[in-house]
Amino acid sequence: MVIEITSLSHTFNGSHEALLNIPRLTLGNRSFVSIVGSSGSGKSTLLRIIAGLLSPTAGHVSLDGHSPQQKRDAGELAFIFQSPTLLPWRTAMQNIVLPCELQGGRLSRRQQDVHGLLSLVGLSEDDTRKRPAQLSGGMQMRVSLARSLITRPELMLMDEPFAALDDILRIQLQDEVRRIHCEQKIASVLVTHNIREAVAMSDRVLVLGDKPAQITTDVTVALPAERDSDVRRSREFQGIVNQVTDALYQVV
Repeated sequence: MVIEITSLSHTFNGSHEALLNIPRLTLGNRSFVSIVGSSGSGKSTLLRIIAGLLSPTAGHVSLDGHSPQQKRDAGELAFIFQSPTLLPWRTAMQNIVLPCELQGGRLSRRQQDVHGLLSLVGLSEDDTRKRPAQLSGGMQMRVSLARSLITRPELMLMDEPFAALDDILRIQLQDEVRRIHCEQKIASVLVTHNIREAVAMSDRVLVLGDKPAQITTDVTVALPAERDSDVRRSREFQGIVNQVTDALYQVV
C-alpha cells in the first residue's frame, strides 16, 4: 500500500495548529517508516489522519488512491494503540477474531489461519483461552498485534505500542514486529518517542518539528533487513541514531 499525503494541515478548536502544510509525501510500498518528535509535536495527530480516525483541516491523504476510511472498512488497514484495548469479558481468542465478526461473513475463512497467526506473534493455545486480566502486559500486546493481523492488512499503523513495557520485553517485541513486517510484506508506520526503537525497526525515520509540526528531516536507515543484537551494537546503527538525535535537537 502506498500512502500519499498532500498539503496536510490540522487545527484543533479553530486556533491550535497541530500540523502545518506538510507537503507532498509518499510512504509505504512495503516499507517501515517511523515518525519521531517531541511530546505534543503532532505525531499521533498525523497517524490518526492517515488512519482516517481524524479529518484534516486542509489537504488530504489517500491510500492506493482510496480514502483511509475505505481501506479501514475493508480490513486492509490496522491500527495498534498505546494500550492493547482488549475487551475484558472476552478471551484472547475472542478478542483476536473480533474484527472478522464485525466485518461479517469472513470469520470461517479466517479460522484456518488462526493457528499460524498465533505462532507468528508468539502466543500459545493456552494463552488464547485466558482473559486479558490473566495475561501480562506483553502478552496483551501480542493479542492486540494478532487481532490487527487477522484481516491480513496491507498497512499497519502503530501509536507507541511498546511505551509501557520494560526494556527487555520492548526490544523483543520490536524484533517480533520487524520480523512480521518483513514476512507479511506489509507497509508499517510507527509513532515513537524512542530514537533507538525508530532506527531498529525502520527503513526510514521522519523527524517532526515542533508546534505546529512540519517534517524537518527524512532519514534513510541503511541497515540489513534483519536487525539482530549485532546490528544494534554496530557503528552504522549508532551513526543513524546520532543523525536522528541531532535533527531532533535542532527543532526542539
